[in-house]
Amino acid sequence: MASSLLRLGNRQSRREDRSLVIPNERRVNRGQIDPARAAISPGRPCRALTLAFVLASPALPAQTLQFLALSANDAPVANAVISLPADQTSSPAPADAGSPAIMDQVKKQFRPHILAVAAGTSVAFPNSDNVRHHVYSFSPAKMFELKLYSGQPEAPLLFQQPGVVVLGCNIHDSMLGYIYVAETPYFSQTNASGKATLTFPDAIPAPQDILVWSPGLSIDSQTILRLSLSELPTSAADRDAYVIRLNMQGSGVERTPGKSGFGGKFRKQQNE
Repeated sequence: MASSLLRLGNRQSRREDRSLVIPNERRVNRGQIDPARAAISPGRPCRALTLAFVLASPALPAQTLQFLALSANDAPVANAVISLPADQTSSPAPADAGSPAIMDQVKKQFRPHILAVAAGTSVAFPNSDNVRHHVYSFSPAKMFELKLYSGQPEAPLLFQQPGVVVLGCNIHDSMLGYIYVAETPYFSQTNASGKATLTFPDAIPAPQDILVWSPGLSIDSQTILRLSLSELPTSAADRDAYVIRLNMQGSGVERTPGKSGFGGKFRKQQNE
């Protein structure tokens, strides 16, 4: 009886020891740990520890500025882009080199109608319609042409030069879109109420000026305003937002179907 209890105790002790020590051989059965993947060796940080460190790292301090964009008759201006100029930032951060921004084509319209990106950003132009499109721009900031295609073009396009890129379709003259290429990654777009929040790192000195763009500021949509914050009024009712009053000249580039329209202008320039 005593020897049986002793053997049982030894087996239990060995089971407890095995639960504390990872064996040398790989165990890949369901519910078990593969020590080759789980072991921590010198110079090889543990994924779990790295993830925990990233999640626990505090966010960098940031500054925010509130804005309210209004037309001359006090109507909110949606989709206006407000950005920091390059000379207002000591060391502008590079644009995100991750996934490209998307300018889609849905129901013979560019979606979004206005896309804001930082200089150095790539933009993909998928065609979600069941008809082919021929996307182009003759804007100085980025002249290009994506000939008749459906689905996904071969590669995204790189937008390096700051400015306004007006988009059209050489098949459907009514299609019109815009890509605003900001000088820095610090920009924001106003919502339907004309409000926007501009966020930038705390390390950047308080800006003196901002850049403001909306397609309706001029007939060719190329006008970008530089405004001094010290000259802008604030609205106490809107979290002390800076109030930007824009003298809108229209809705942007005129879209006239036919050879005299937006696509016709591109064809004419190509033949000059």
